[in-house]
Amino acid sequence: MKIVKVVLLVSLLSMPAMFAGPAAASDGLETYQSLLISAEWVKANLSNVVLIDARHSSRYMGQLGHLPGALNAEWDYFVQGQAGSPNYGEMWPHAEMAKRIGDLGIDGGKDIVVYGEGGDWGNAGWVVWILRVSGIKNAYILDGGFDV
Repeated sequence: MKIVKVVLLVSLLSMPAMFAGPAAASDGLETYQSLLISAEWVKANLSNVVLIDARHSSRYMGQLGHLPGALNAEWDYFVQGQAGSPNYGEMWPHAEMAKRIGDLGIDGGKDIVVYGEGGDWGNAGWVVWILRVSGIKNAYILDGGFDV
């Protein structure tokens, strides 16, 4: 079941987008328009967003840096276990997940914009999926990612 959800998300995210800002799908279904957000929109609304850099910490802290104000939270910040352990990749229980999300400054007052490496929506897609499954519906992927 997990693989099917991932395949559907990756398929959805690999469609081209011309989306400018956050919007809900009119029929309640997620579309690439309801998941992607433009760099122009982010720049114009920077004081009203929480930026999450989903890249590996070495990329976040490395020579190319990150977007100003962005916090680093890779996909595995949101899941339990270590590689090879029986519960590896399972989401944290509700209380722990709420704490971890809150520790990122996410309180429902601002939109969340997640980005990864330019053109690679995998890590950002995972983080947005995890946030949305956790009830955070105003989480979006930066269209184009961080490409320096």
